[in-house]
Amino acid sequence: MSRAASGSAAEALLGKARDRKAVFGVVGLGYVGLPLAMELVRAGYSVIGFDLSARVVDGVNGGKSHVQDVPARAVAEAVKAGKLSATTDLARLKEPDAISICVPTPLSKTKDPDVSFVLAATESVKKSLRKGQLVVLESTTYPGTTRELLLPAFERTGLKVGEDFFLAFSPERVDPGNTKWNTRNTPKVLGGITPTCLRVATALYEPAIETLVPVSSTEAAELVRFSAVYSAQETTIHSDIAQFVQVTQSAGNRAIWSAAGNVATEIDSGDATIVATPHPADLQAALDKLVRGDRELTDGLRAIVHNLQPYNMAVRDVITQAISYRDGLAQDFSRQLAAEMRALGLSPPPSPF
Repeated sequence: MSRAASGSAAEALLGKARDRKAVFGVVGLGYVGLPLAMELVRAGYSVIGFDLSARVVDGVNGGKSHVQDVPARAVAEAVKAGKLSATTDLARLKEPDAISICVPTPLSKTKDPDVSFVLAATESVKKSLRKGQLVVLESTTYPGTTRELLLPAFERTGLKVGEDFFLAFSPERVDPGNTKWNTRNTPKVLGGITPTCLRVATALYEPAIETLVPVSSTEAAELVRFSAVYSAQETTIHSDIAQFVQVTQSAGNRAIWSAAGNVATEIDSGDATIVATPHPADLQAALDKLVRGDRELTDGLRAIVHNLQPYNMAVRDVITQAISYRDGLAQDFSRQLAAEMRALGLSPPPSPF
């Protein structure tokens, strides 16, 4: 595909964002999906909501709300204006220009994220995926989900990410019942598979969200999710966040370093101050640190889990997932650093894995 042709899909979506002509599809109309759909409508977009529950779909189409943060009157007005509709027909996923996946990911008995709903949504989107669509996963999940699960499935259609379709991750940070912080005014983190993916996702979300925070990758955005859990007990976990940042920096793990540095949260009244941390400049030293720091990273994470207050079970669960996933991250980003060294004409050392 020529550069001009590959750019045309992105430019078309950017134009639809400017003109508010894009049609959004929101998969999952729960406490995350329905408020997001309403903010997209408020921004001027048309929205199709997808849900497997006929009761939910019939309620939305009837102008009713099943989510406490969404007034029924707002739903009724959006439906009457022709800006919002809902369906159980997943074959219609070919219609939207942008698709936000907002399905649940409950923890299993072993405290691992159950991604079965994400996989089911991914399969449904794959069947209808067409050139010129943006797909954004918003479901809470472990770092690597977007690149390792969604991307291969979508590229099996023959379409190429960053050229034919666009893929990003943006963690939901909804706090149900909070009268001050809502979908619109809560800072929203975005990470794309490619820079073009990030640019397209940012342009489409920008009219609906007051503050967007672009980060370096989908993995960085995925790791950010635990900061939303922290906000509920801000006074007890500031030191834990600081310790987490310190440990990840000394470990030299670029994925976790980027997430902790870009979105390490200094929580103040529910707001997030974004603290920038530079990437390591020396790739050779970074790779060495990655290998040497693996044990330090694990020990530091375990220390955070041990020191957290017993009632912070959600926080403990999420960090425990990070511990269990760290081996894969270390291997993935060791390979990534080695590839970057080769691109710069440097010779990476033998893989330690």
